[in-house]
Amino acid sequence: MPLLLVAIATLGVIIWTVAYNRTKSVVQARARAQAKAKQEKAQKELQAAQRAQEEANKETAEIGAHKK
Repeated sequence: MPLLLVAIATLGVIIWTVAYNRTKSVVQARARAQAKAKQEKAQKELQAAQRAQEEANKETAEIGAHKK
């Protein structure tokens, strides 16, 4: 009987450990996905800002050329 209790307890610990590690992996994967999405969004915003800056520079150059 005590051996059966030890076996049941061991099985419970194994099941809990597997479930914990799987949950931890899912949480880490979700965090990585969110970080990647934030990075991609920031990259797109940076590219948009760079394009806007280039347009502003072109307009400034055109205005300067017309004034001369």
